[in-house]
Amino acid sequence: MLDWRSGELAAGLACYRRQEFFEAHEHWELVWLGLDEPEKSFLQAIIQITAAFHHWQRGETDGTLSLLRRVRQKASSARLRVG
Repeated sequence: MLDWRSGELAAGLACYRRQEFFEAHEHWELVWLGLDEPEKSFLQAIIQITAAFHHWQRGETDGTLSLLRRVRQKASSARLRVG
């Protein structure tokens, strides 16, 4: 279970709330590297969506759409268990 109340996840969430998407993605990647499934795939999707928001902020529509398509494809083929 991911704990978003402390550490890198909390730091990334604070960045995300300030719309500092690149920084949020950097914090969360540090956690992602050490995870196992299914949390690893879940956090990867969050990271990719956040990276897409970063591209959007920079006016990079192609990068935004590419990342969002990738997340959608993975989500539709993955069977993530919650709970």
